[in-house]
Amino acid sequence: MPKLLLALILCAAASFWLLKTLEKTNTVHAKLEIDYVPDYAMVDFISTATNLNGQIDYQLQAQMLKHYPQIDTELVQPYLVFYQENKPRWYVRALQGRVSTDAQIIELQGQVQIWQYDLSGYLQLHIKTQNLRIKPAEEFVETDNSAEIHTPQGTTHSMGMRAWLKTQQMELFSQVTGIYENEENE
Repeated sequence: MPKLLLALILCAAASFWLLKTLEKTNTVHAKLEIDYVPDYAMVDFISTATNLNGQIDYQLQAQMLKHYPQIDTELVQPYLVFYQENKPRWYVRALQGRVSTDAQIIELQGQVQIWQYDLSGYLQLHIKTQNLRIKPAEEFVETDNSAEIHTPQGTTHSMGMRAWLKTQQMELFSQVTGIYENEENE
C-alpha cells in the first residue's frame, strides 16, 4: 500500500509540474502573439517634429503605419524630409521601414534614396543605398551596404557610409571609387 501511495503522490506531483509548465508556455505564446498583432494602424500617416522655436525639424510620412505593442513600428513606403531654417533640405525615401519603440532610430529597408537640392532648385546630391539607419533628431544617417553618390561633378561608390546632413559631412567606409568630370575642359 505505501508503494501505491508513493506512486500516486509522484504521479500527482509530475502532473502538477507538467500543468504549470504548459500554462507558462501558453502564456508566453499568447504574449508573443499579442506583440505581433498591431494595436493600431494609420493610412497616409504624417508626423511633424518641431524644435523649441516651433520650426520644423523633420517630417515623416508613410503610406501605412502599423504600431505593435513592445516592438518596433512598421512603415510602408516611408518618406522623410529634413528641414533647415524652415525649408526642406534633405529627402529620404524607401519601400519599407521600422521606427524603434523609443522613436530615436528609423531603419529603412530595401532600396533607399537620399537627395538634396541646392538653393536654385537643382539636384545637388543623390545617394542610392540599401538598409539605412537614421537618427532623425541628429540628422544622421548610416549604412553598412554599398552606396552610390551622384553629384553634378561625378559619381562615387563606397562600401558603407555615414553622413551628418545638417553639417553636410560624409564618411565613406571602404572600397571607395569615383569618376569625376573636369569642369575646366568644358
